Order: sequence, then structure tokens, then C-alpha cells
Amino acid sequence: QWGNVVKLHLGDTQLLIGGEVDCVQDRYAGDNKPGNTRSFVELKTIRAGSQCSPGYSQKLLKFYIQSFLLGVPKIIIGCRTDRGEVKYTQTLETKNIPLFVRNKVGAWDPRVYMDWWRQFIAFLQRVIQQTQDGDPQTVWRVKFTPKVGASIVRLDDQGMTEVVGGEDRVGFLPRWYWESEDLCANQI
Repeated sequence: QWGNVVKLHLGDTQLLIGGEVDCVQDRYAGDNKPGNTRSFVELKTIRAGSQCSPGYSQKLLKFYIQSFLLGVPKIIIGCRTDRGEVKYTQTLETKNIPLFVRNKVGAWDPRVYMDWWRQFIAFLQRVIQQTQDGDPQTVWRVKFTPKVGASIVRLDDQGMTEVVGGEDRVGFLPRWYWESEDLCANQI
């Protein structure tokens, strides 16, 4: 398991996101080339038999969004007992999950969620631009609370100390990463 940082476009906005990737299948296929995620695999567990429940499509939505955004092409789902024993596995190709849930109870369309994210990112940009003082190292914390909504808070010195954790950083990114990816020149 490791952290993966990915540059992606959501509408007209370029984003840098990070997330945890569980493993690779066979061998890492990155070949020291950034952006090669073809061997990445996400591991999930669900209660055996829950594939027939109305909530299964919503679980697949969460699995899909996480894996899609990080470029993880495959998800292996372990179907477990109440005692935690995996009885069987199901392998899904991330790109096929929207087709898999189509016409099922709780079906969803990924375009609706991507559109919501585009609008949310635009909202964040407006808030940040209205309150930005020109400091490129300003860090914001966005928190989503179910049934409440999203909040955005500019981190104060104490919050930044928690994020930095004793490392030399530019915002929340380690300086070595910032410089190796030439992010300072591109100003995402």
C-alpha cells in the first residue's frame, strides 16, 4: 500500500489529488514512468450476499469514484462472512462498473457525479480566490460531513504545523515532490 499523486483535469480545472493504492497485480508496471497505473489494484471487502441489496450499487459508486480518479483499473472485492472470513472474490474492471450497475436498484450515472465535482471545484476556486492573499503556500482543508455538507477552512499556523509534520513542504506537498514535478513553474 502506498500513496499515489495524480494530475488530472476535471472540466477546465487541473487538479493534483492524492490517494492510497492497495497493491499491484503481478509486478509494478510503472517502468519509472509517471502516470502508469495499469498494474494498480484496489482491494475492498463486502458482506457476502450484499450484492443483492439495494445499497450495493452505492458501495460500487464509492469504489468506482476512488479508483477512477486515481487511475486504478481493477478492483478485487472480497466477499466475507460476519466473522471476517473471505469466502470468494469478485474482480471488476473500474471502467465497466457504470455498465454493471445500469438498470439495477440504486443505479447511478458517473456523469452526474463528475458534474457535481466540477461544480464543487468551481465553488472552491471562487471561495479561495475571494480570500487569497497571494501566498502560493496557503493550505485549505476541505471537509465533507454526510447530511451536513462541505466546509472549507484556511489552515492557521497550528493547522499547517500538523500538515507539515516536520518536513520541508510547499503547502501540503513535500518540497522534493514540488520541485521534481516542476509544479512551481506550472502553478496548478
